[in-house]
Amino acid sequence: MWHTPSMQPAIVTYLITLLFSIVMAAMLSTAAWSRRESPGAIPFALAMVMVMLASTNRTMFLLADPENAYLWARLRIVFLSFIPPFATVFVLDYIGFSRWARASRSWPLFVVPLILSILLWTHDGLFFTSWGLTEETGIRTEVQVYGPLWRVNLIYGYGCFIAILGMLLRSMLTSLRPMRSQTLLLIIGWTIMVGSNMPFAILSLGRYIPNLTNVGFVIAGVFFLAALRRQGFLDRVPLALQAVYQSMQDGVIVFDAKHRISAMNPAAERYIGASSSDLVGKVSQEAFAARPDLIERFRGVSELHHVEVTDKDRVFDFDMSPILNQGEHAGNVLVIRDITERRIAEERALVLRLEKERIHLLAGVIRDTSNELRAPLTMISSSVYAAQNAASPQQRKEKLAQIEVSTSHMTQIIDTLQLLADLDVRTTLSLSEFTVRDWLETLPNAVRELIDRRSHRLIREFDKSNPVTLYADFYLLRSALQQLLLNAALYTPEGGLITLKAAQVEDTIEVTVSDNGGGIAPEALEAIFDRFTKLNRTRMQDGSGAGIGLAIVKKVVELHGGTVGAHSVPGKGSDFTMRIPLRAKVVAPTEQGAASG
Repeated sequence: MWHTPSMQPAIVTYLITLLFSIVMAAMLSTAAWSRRESPGAIPFALAMVMVMLASTNRTMFLLADPENAYLWARLRIVFLSFIPPFATVFVLDYIGFSRWARASRSWPLFVVPLILSILLWTHDGLFFTSWGLTEETGIRTEVQVYGPLWRVNLIYGYGCFIAILGMLLRSMLTSLRPMRSQTLLLIIGWTIMVGSNMPFAILSLGRYIPNLTNVGFVIAGVFFLAALRRQGFLDRVPLALQAVYQSMQDGVIVFDAKHRISAMNPAAERYIGASSSDLVGKVSQEAFAARPDLIERFRGVSELHHVEVTDKDRVFDFDMSPILNQGEHAGNVLVIRDITERRIAEERALVLRLEKERIHLLAGVIRDTSNELRAPLTMISSSVYAAQNAASPQQRKEKLAQIEVSTSHMTQIIDTLQLLADLDVRTTLSLSEFTVRDWLETLPNAVRELIDRRSHRLIREFDKSNPVTLYADFYLLRSALQQLLLNAALYTPEGGLITLKAAQVEDTIEVTVSDNGGGIAPEALEAIFDRFTKLNRTRMQDGSGAGIGLAIVKKVVELHGGTVGAHSVPGKGSDFTMRIPLRAKVVAPTEQGAASG
């Protein structure tokens, strides 16, 4: 006849351990449930409930009448069998495989313990071929011979625990550094739980070892509490990130893998013009119905994608980044940044820079023009004085001729500046038909006089028998040709050779002015068509101009839709070539060109 076991020191100690295990499991379950929004919190809480119930049934097994001990022993096995699947779901959710932790996918884990629990009550002979009790150790202990279903239950439970340890180890190696210590605490806890349960496996082989399972659960609970406490510290990070997410001025929209809106912050709501409650769960086509181009541009992005979007009077910067979960594409995050003020500031800075360049350019114009005008004015002043004090009519005549040349030089400078200013704002041409021969042979007096004065020889090479006709602005083209010839005459030593060639090339006429002067250095060729570029400032007294002749040539040619270029060999001379369409099309001046004038 069995009696309720006496309260010997051994059983008192064991009961205290069981009671502590029950309290610890209840605390862990309560703490986890209070944090049920955290990954894995709910399955962990349920696993601790199973531990608490198993420890409670172990306590009842020790204190109950022998007739009821078998009932409590079987209940304990049932609760213990559900700990491995709940623990597995907890780890899956904790390490990021939340899709596999959902009930729709994790339910197969509970099939084996459920079937075994049912068979334990209906066919317990498959679990225990014999079962009895003994108190030889001072503590009521089961004496049984295990059947095949017991071994199935044992193998399944240890298989789950081995998988749990493997997943936790992998997570610790791949997770961020702050999370590794927390994962390590969980690994130690699960290892202790598995190790404390090892006596069951040994007992199934027919050898008796004291049952340390509940003691192991108590020790493991300490590590679980430490892990949860550390998780409490680390959870401040997502709370802080959430605060930043809600208060940031940039709009943030999170999309899932199916392009549905998962979340959006208040700034994004202002940009979109709709609340998150209205848009969360809807596909991107609905959120950006007015901008279908954005949907196509960001569809299936696998790396950071950037685009600027102008909406009415605002400019936005859109940055789309993929969200990766365990190497798989889980969605995208779109950051919307209003950069209107930055663009306005950049435009203002550009205007100020252009204005500064314009002032600098104007100062250069005034300086160069004053220098150009000073030379002939000085010549006129000295010639007037000499003419007034001339001893003979011949000397007076020579001085008056010098005054005339200087006056002509000043007039040429002024006319050139006026022509450049006119070209900057001109949008129309006075088009007419004329032959290339008329254009090339009708040279202004200023060109003829300068060529004669410097004893140059001018050769014209073009087919005079083939009257090629141009439809262009005759006077502007004549001004451009005049500038090229003046430039050649000025920069070629006296007695030089100037060649004027013309030939039709398809639907354009190419006119080249060549000289045998000193040439131009290669590094200077890029700037010769810029305004106020002077290659030899010592020639100003000879009428070299203010450095705008080639700029006029370029402007005239571009207005006709043509091109101009230069080729030079230092020491051998230079070639300047204009390519003019036979039928000109007016090209409006660019803003930069107009601003530069």
